[in-house]
Amino acid sequence: NPAIAPSLLASRSMDVPTGDVFSFADAGNRIMAAGTFTFLGSEVNAQHFFAYQRSTGKVLLTHLRFNSGAFLNTLACYGNTLYVGGGFDSIGGLARQNIASVNLQTGTVNTWNPGANSWVMALHVADSNLWAGGYFSSFAGQARNGLSVLQLPANTLRSGIPQLSTNAIVIHIKSNANSVFIGGGFDSVGGVFISRLASFNRTTCALNSGFVPHLINAITNGVSQMEVVGNAVYVLNPNRQLLKIQASTGLPDSVWTKPTFSSEYSSIIPYRSGLLLLGSTSL
Repeated sequence: NPAIAPSLLASRSMDVPTGDVFSFADAGNRIMAAGTFTFLGSEVNAQHFFAYQRSTGKVLLTHLRFNSGAFLNTLACYGNTLYVGGGFDSIGGLARQNIASVNLQTGTVNTWNPGANSWVMALHVADSNLWAGGYFSSFAGQARNGLSVLQLPANTLRSGIPQLSTNAIVIHIKSNANSVFIGGGFDSVGGVFISRLASFNRTTCALNSGFVPHLINAITNGVSQMEVVGNAVYVLNPNRQLLKIQASTGLPDSVWTKPTFSSEYSSIIPYRSGLLLLGSTSL
């Protein structure tokens, strides 16, 4: 069952997915996509996942199958392993609760089976750590409020990660050279009042206590979208304001004008020396 092996390259170019695409992952000459779609165009069966060859745009056939009503929301790669997260009970006929991993060489689902008791919305690899965020309160049988960190390649839970507030939700996880940033709905980290947006040391995973974005009124409204570029954290809040925050301090950029957009359904993507905002937006 070599689901995404290069030898299974389809002879046609990529068609338009029949549903939403939530996430992409880069694996060298292959790009993977995840979402709510079930087909590419009207012919190619691609249940929530497909891959395509970067150089040609040709689709790689996929035989990953999920339970009815499932969705994939996030992907992350580490070496020859693809991590998938979302809302599902099975993948490839094997029981997996909201998170799983797949061998990129063979396309088979790995035996690793930690389980999360609710949706996994964000996966992010930073050095040898896999950060997972979502709606869960339990991960791999341990109490984890919306955030869990695993050490790679052993996939073991890291201890000592500051616990988020009860009912915490983490939707976005990004990083730069020094820190990992999480965004979502939470009121505290490790018992310290920190709301909506927090920063951790990339190496030790300790909370960066000097990062204080909760002092910005516009952040307290929430984090709809987030991207990190160098020493800047860009946040689109529910009021459709695009904020620029200093990654080292969490304080607002003093010269940023905070543009406001007509839609809250935008995605922020770094592109060359600027940003792309995707969605039905206008200034």
